Amino acid sequence: MLRAILLPSFTLFLLVPLFPLLLGLISPNSYALCAPTAVSCISSLDSLSIAALRNREYQSSPTLIKQLGGNNGLSEYTRHYSADGTAPFKSYMLGYQSDLRRVYARLDIPSTEMPAKGYPVIIFAHGWVGQENAEHYNFGYDLTSLAGELINGYVDAGFIVITPGYLGHGTVDAVQAEGFDIMQSWDNATYLAPTFYAIDLLNLLEGLSFLNNTDWKQWTGSETSSPQANLSAINLSGHSQGGDVALTALAVSGEDSSIKNSFAAASIWSGNIPSRFTQLETFGPMATTLQAFVSGDGTWTGTEKGRDNSINHSFIFPWPSDYIGTLDTSSPDWTWQSEQWVEASVESVVRSRYKIMYDRLNAQVDDAEALYINIEIDDKGRLNVKHPPRFEQQMLAIGGFDAVEFLTEPLILHCSDRDYYSIPSWNLDLAKRIAQRGGNAQAFIYNGNTHGLKRSQYSWFSPDETVDGFPQAIERDIVLFAD
Repeated sequence: MLRAILLPSFTLFLLVPLFPLLLGLISPNSYALCAPTAVSCISSLDSLSIAALRNREYQSSPTLIKQLGGNNGLSEYTRHYSADGTAPFKSYMLGYQSDLRRVYARLDIPSTEMPAKGYPVIIFAHGWVGQENAEHYNFGYDLTSLAGELINGYVDAGFIVITPGYLGHGTVDAVQAEGFDIMQSWDNATYLAPTFYAIDLLNLLEGLSFLNNTDWKQWTGSETSSPQANLSAINLSGHSQGGDVALTALAVSGEDSSIKNSFAAASIWSGNIPSRFTQLETFGPMATTLQAFVSGDGTWTGTEKGRDNSINHSFIFPWPSDYIGTLDTSSPDWTWQSEQWVEASVESVVRSRYKIMYDRLNAQVDDAEALYINIEIDDKGRLNVKHPPRFEQQMLAIGGFDAVEFLTEPLILHCSDRDYYSIPSWNLDLAKRIAQRGGNAQAFIYNGNTHGLKRSQYSWFSPDETVDGFPQAIERDIVLFAD
């Protein structure tokens, strides 16, 4: 027996386009603003599909802004050194136009001897930052962060590394990157921000010839010290939300696309890679309700089956974030946890998150057609979410997870066995489907590791025998990229 829950507040009938006189036309290489609302709008979700992105143009002309570190008085950065603490490598900030918006990227040049063909390149797509921290994003300059360690490891191995900040991310000389309005509009509400960030990355990719056309003398102080990049060896790496960005960029730049430059290989760390629907139905419940990861009788067994053999049909994944500390709700240690994991059910979380998504899309997509949602709950409590068919097709065409036909370059997927932001089944499924299409993809699972592929400080999450996956993962990347 099914009981249908129709969410009437979702049914915002847009029989007439919202702000019809204000939306205007959107060129292939720019976004539009719904002036004077300051809300970023798009003409159609179709414009964000992999097919559409593969057929548009990308371009940029990056320029160096300043060198970081040293004795130049920059208070927001500290000097970077190689892993052994001896040879300093050089870090710079650069700026470029991404679809008419000024954004920033960090550039790192190795201190190792330059190969005859120039240094190979890695573009690193960083993870989620959040609106409140975007202005102060430091481009991985914190050596205690995964991004900082990863960038350093790549540079020490002899790669030029470029880390785009994306729209609204980072501030240079007291000027924040443009496009914060787009970040505000499309971030967690719709899970569409990674597509816009992928456009930033692809615009940067098409402008990488600047590396070999720059007058380096004014920056290095030497006629002979002129770093060159091997533009036939451009690689791609991404972490967390950056995995979504990277997978999208990889699919867009795949064989027979409009992209002039291409990637030789790619690696994704703990990537948020599946469809936007899957992300919403996983991340929200896992972060707010116990029902998503405890068994049917409310006990912790690591499965949907409780100690009394009852089944939790809303069970999503056996592991919450490592910082939860305990999963015994009767324990005196279950204090602050109870304040965070307060949602009554997976259903309530999914319902509320979809309302936010639909409201946002109805307001910001010109051709939205009376978007609504229907949630059916069977007699065992399992959810079945039904979307308008056209909308479902549009959303599933966004991102690289279902575009395996274009994922033709060698790809490594790294993830933990207990990270709900990058569930192992997602990674294994993607690697399998790529292989079935004749591609080259491998998924590596690191037991007991966190989202950063490190051992947790909590013994309940990382048993005593747990080994950090980070060193092995970066070694695998370097072998792949150097090959």
